Amino acid sequence: MVNYDVQSQPGCDTETAPQTDRVSMDNFQAGKLAAYHLIDRGCRRITFATETGKSASRSSRINGFLSAVKEAGLSDSCTVLEGKAREGYGDAEMTELGKQLAEKIAQSSMMPQGIVAINDMMAIGLIAGLRAQNIRVPQDISIIGFDNTLMSALFTPSLTSVAPPLANMATTMVERLMERLADNAIPAGEYLFSPQLVMRESVID
Repeated sequence: MVNYDVQSQPGCDTETAPQTDRVSMDNFQAGKLAAYHLIDRGCRRITFATETGKSASRSSRINGFLSAVKEAGLSDSCTVLEGKAREGYGDAEMTELGKQLAEKIAQSSMMPQGIVAINDMMAIGLIAGLRAQNIRVPQDISIIGFDNTLMSALFTPSLTSVAPPLANMATTMVERLMERLADNAIPAGEYLFSPQLVMRESVID
């Protein structure tokens, strides 16, 4: 069995003791990559926007973000902003949550210069919500998402996103499945793939 993601459970180290094969983008490095791209573009106040509740991938992305801003000496000016989706974790719910978090950001006394959103749909919701508050992306706030979904390229402004190398991941998944069909006793493994930054229009030049 191949597992993409697991819920974090108290007392269970899901990152270091997989029960099944795990094929995933390196989400810790993905979080760092997003943060450093904003830092390289001059952002010094950066917010990581996410849904309340942690999965292994979400926790790793946040920890990577926090590691990057600490290395850059920006811990005091960078924050994690959480919100609760009304129902479920689908695209519509994440987009709506992004709009809600945009309202909070617009009302803050010191707005961030950059936002890392937990996924593309939340990033799209953030852009729409900020636009409703007459806040421009990327002129006023730069935004990065994760997953490089189809909508990230079609939205206006098009969304800079951290992408998983899906072709390489799929090849590994098939190889592991074939190996396990031949010998189901082989131990579980973890296969992490380096993230790729897809640069578009939502981050200031």
